[in-house]
Amino acid sequence: MKVKLSLLVIGIGLGLSPLWAEDTNITQSQTTQPASSPFTFGFQVGNITLDGTNYLSLRLQPDLSIGKFGIGLDLNLEFDPQWNFRTSEWNTWQAVLSKILYIRYGVKGDPFYIKVGNIDDFTLGNGWIMRRFSNMRDFPAIKKLGLALDTDFKITGFESAVDNIWDWDIMGLRVYVRPLQPTQIFLLEKLEIGGTVAADLDPANPTPPADKPYQFSDGNAKPVTVVGLDMGLPLVDSPWFTLRPYADIGYIVNKGTGEAVGIRGDVVSIIPYRFEVRILQPRFVPIYFDTYYESVRSIKYDSLENFTNHSAGWAFTSGLQLMKGALFVDFTIEDNWEETSLPSLTLALGANKQILQLFDIRATWTRQNIAEWNDVFKYESEDSQLGLLINYYASQNLILSLVYKRTFKLDENGVIQSLTTTSISTKVSF
Repeated sequence: MKVKLSLLVIGIGLGLSPLWAEDTNITQSQTTQPASSPFTFGFQVGNITLDGTNYLSLRLQPDLSIGKFGIGLDLNLEFDPQWNFRTSEWNTWQAVLSKILYIRYGVKGDPFYIKVGNIDDFTLGNGWIMRRFSNMRDFPAIKKLGLALDTDFKITGFESAVDNIWDWDIMGLRVYVRPLQPTQIFLLEKLEIGGTVAADLDPANPTPPADKPYQFSDGNAKPVTVVGLDMGLPLVDSPWFTLRPYADIGYIVNKGTGEAVGIRGDVVSIIPYRFEVRILQPRFVPIYFDTYYESVRSIKYDSLENFTNHSAGWAFTSGLQLMKGALFVDFTIEDNWEETSLPSLTLALGANKQILQLFDIRATWTRQNIAEWNDVFKYESEDSQLGLLINYYASQNLILSLVYKRTFKLDENGVIQSLTTTSISTKVSF
């Protein structure tokens, strides 16, 4: 049954991959198409539900991008049905600074890259410890000002991640060296060896009260630390094809270890791929800080006691991007070769108005522990996350937008809690 289910999930991914591809995370801050000028200005009017209360929402979203520099703001005003102003979004200096949607210089992979604000793709190294971690899971109900800072000095460099500078809980640092770079030996000069440490200092992480959304407090759970070593060697790096073999080892402190070897790269810059083989010891899971992490962070460390067996498995990621991203899909499938675990699927798909004329549609769906076909669509589970964005272009500058997000988490007693954010707004861009 398990083999058949895995093949079925693979078939779904491979069947969709010729149609669309690109890793996507649905958020209100996401732009729908490339800006035609360095400065754009968005204006939204609509309804949003936060913590069970409906608000009339007015949002001003100026965005400036010049060369490697970019800055975006999210100036939000909310009024409840009695026209009471939601002052908690403006009455502290943290709230005011959190109107910064992002500030960046460069992009990931540049010799110098820094980004402050909403970040949905924190990844360190090959991603064995932290990959695609997002500080935007509950945005805009809970806003976090994250920090990513990378530098590359050719011989050495580092990558870093902080999920919230108002509440330094989840942090990661990877330092790497290219020991043969001075020798200029063909290929070997690019050999890269790195070490990573990532931690969650407050896994309990109480949710801020609705009337004080920037009053972050600490729980009583013990900190979690994960460390690792990695190695990679870019063998092929051309516009047509890239290939990078790699190896990783990780250790969840006071729990277990896990190793992986694999290859990753892309074909003609539009078909990304990654395949890795995993050897997992008891009480270890790969990519500890993953897309799901904030949904299960309060119990994830203790739940590692349930992984009592050695296991071997695999993961495959691919997709395809057509017409410069106008039509895309991205999928990741993970499973073990044993009967002790279940496959998981992450799928992102969409099309913009270049294809649909008057609409942009983007959707993401993630699901772990798929025991049967119906589990792929099961909502009420901490293993599920759904995001949907639909934009209707009434005119060139007037857009009607629907944003829907649904996430779940388990509290310290193992009781499932859901957070649904829905907004319908009118955007005016100049």
